Amino acid sequence: MLVAGADGEKSQFPNGLQTDHLSENTVGHGVSVPGRTSGVAIETGYVGQIIYGSGANVSLAVSGTVYNVASLTLTPGVWLVFSSIECDAGGAAFTLFGGKISEDSAAMGDITFAVRDLSTNVANGRFLTVPTRSFNTAVNKTLYLVAQAAWSGGTAPLANWGLSSFYAVRIA
Repeated sequence: MLVAGADGEKSQFPNGLQTDHLSENTVGHGVSVPGRTSGVAIETGYVGQIIYGSGANVSLAVSGTVYNVASLTLTPGVWLVFSSIECDAGGAAFTLFGGKISEDSAAMGDITFAVRDLSTNVANGRFLTVPTRSFNTAVNKTLYLVAQAAWSGGTAPLANWGLSSFYAVRIA
């Protein structure tokens, strides 16, 4: 809760930050919200908090099968979730490579929020930026970064966690 002071006084935010209270005659008619400039991480529960997923390199051993590459658990709040996924071809020729932020383990499901590269007979690595999703949750919610490849020849492609990303930013 913001505790606003009178004109010319300081306003106190719950995280200890303060700002000058602006008069109604100020352009924008309100209180300026200070940014964090200390370099210290945002505390749990505050807007701007970041949660990072944990993952591992995953062999996409069976063509067409969906695999978990990473997971993260959101705490109650409103979040934007971002991800990207990189896959090394391993000599295989891709006919499809896709990824998604999924609410279900190892499931592509509805492809509304999925991204797919349908290049044919491509034998080099692939990098996909997965569509950003928003989640408003009242309970802890586990999300998965999933990948799927259809391929032939060579060795199985490898979803490379070291070159992928999966994280969430609290927005409310």
